[in-house]
Amino acid sequence: MAAKKTRELIIDTAVGLFNECGVTAVTTNHIAAGCSLSPGNLYYHYRNKEQIIREIFIQITEEYHSILDNDMNHIIGLFEMGTQILYRYRFFYRELATLITADTELKKLYRDNQIQKYSIIEKLILNMTKEGLLNEELVTKGLKSLIESSWMHTDFWIPYLSISGEDITTETIFRGIRGYFDLVMPFFTDKGRKQIKEFFEKG
Repeated sequence: MAAKKTRELIIDTAVGLFNECGVTAVTTNHIAAGCSLSPGNLYYHYRNKEQIIREIFIQITEEYHSILDNDMNHIIGLFEMGTQILYRYRFFYRELATLITADTELKKLYRDNQIQKYSIIEKLILNMTKEGLLNEELVTKGLKSLIESSWMHTDFWIPYLSISGEDITTETIFRGIRGYFDLVMPFFTDKGRKQIKEFFEKG
């Protein structure tokens, strides 16, 4: 098996096991067995579980960036497509605080991505304002709060579900999207509210 295919198999297997069992309960031996690899073969590609998790996080960020590369002009579509990413890597968000506390390298990756994400969300919001979907005066006054709310609902809705004892499904994640738009609705113009209404009626 080619090295790239083996690495992809390891990552895909690890994601499935982490989602199902949680990170703590899964060892590199479990991941190797799930791939039908020897532990030594797995260690040839990844030194430890922490390196596997870092690689998964890099994959998450690349998938988000691929969404943003499509010249998205409003935040609704971003959240809609982001739902699938959140669900696919739900273990990471479910255990986010523990993972980044335990691994300083992962924490740095996460913080660097946070800065990037902040800038990207700011650009999306300003583009929406130019399109007449958001109230320019309110955005000018509350841009930071709007950006932070967008980021927090992306990364911290799943931990909220987990703490609340709710199942993490595409439906419960989507509920978080609806709650986010309820929260920021005052920022939207009539044109923007119409677009949101049509989005949720479609969903």
